[in-house]
Amino acid sequence: MAIFILENQESTVADKVKALHIIRESIDDIDFANSFVNAGGSVYLVQNLNHIDCEIRILTAYIIAEMSQNNPVCQKHFVDAK
Repeated sequence: MAIFILENQESTVADKVKALHIIRESIDDIDFANSFVNAGGSVYLVQNLNHIDCEIRILTAYIIAEMSQNNPVCQKHFVDAK
């Protein structure tokens, strides 16, 4: 559901912030982080690094940092995504 909200161009900023908080609560689990990357959810994170809203950019950067911490799979993925 969170990915759907992030990919939907008609989602409000408030909805996207809520979706990012849901993802943030789950990424502590390395298996979830890896599954999220493998499912293609990270594409929407990378896209949101350039969002007009600063809260979305900050949350997105935090999530990427948390996912990549001590996680070689996510580290490689985000380095490759530039």
